[in-house]
Amino acid sequence: MAVADVPLSSPAPEPTEPQPSSVPPTTGGPAVDNEAPGGPTRPSRQTRQTPTRRVEPPPPPTHPPGSGIGAGLGFGFGGNTLATLVLTDGSSNDLKAGDGLAVNVSGMGTPFWPTDSVGFGLGAEIGLKYRAVTASNGGVSFIRFPAVVFGQMLARATERGAFLLRAGAEYDLGAHVSGDGIGSGISADLTSHVGFVGEAGLWFQPNNHAALTLTFRYTHLTYSVGGNDIAASNAGVMVGYVFDPR
Repeated sequence: MAVADVPLSSPAPEPTEPQPSSVPPTTGGPAVDNEAPGGPTRPSRQTRQTPTRRVEPPPPPTHPPGSGIGAGLGFGFGGNTLATLVLTDGSSNDLKAGDGLAVNVSGMGTPFWPTDSVGFGLGAEIGLKYRAVTASNGGVSFIRFPAVVFGQMLARATERGAFLLRAGAEYDLGAHVSGDGIGSGISADLTSHVGFVGEAGLWFQPNNHAALTLTFRYTHLTYSVGGNDIAASNAGVMVGYVFDPR
């Protein structure tokens, strides 16, 4: 009986490529598309901060102050008594030569600045000043139109503010006292002498084209009527606005 030779070993099978597993990994491995190792996670919530808006102050003026076209309002008090109104209750009310509410328009220029801190200039103004004392049966009023020329000095204190000094001459036009009712017998034209004006205060310029002024004013003035002199010196406060077209 013949016996066939049986090989003691058979050739090893050829290696095969590993197949991907259908079971997702539970540990390890990189995160893909917001998926952290070990399974998907909920994306974190971020807090949005609103940026703070900073308000910038307006830039300081780029040219020297002290020039422009202005308007002013103020009140003066003082001087001799022009008329006295006696009321029915026995009290009295005096009309004084320096009293009155004043409004004016002006123009000024300050071109001379020997240093950056001090400047000199000139100006002029024309205004109206009015005062009346009244009662139920009449009253007396005084009107005049002050004309003023002045020199001025500004001394800078900050980049927007300055001290203001003025000195000049005043002559009042059309000074007239009149009455009605109980004061109907009063009527007179007064002649103004040339007087002196001194003024001191503050100049504030928030931008290139506008400025505000606050000043204390003293006026030394005399009127004449019927050969008699009447002192009309007065002190007061003025506020003003100046427009600078530059």
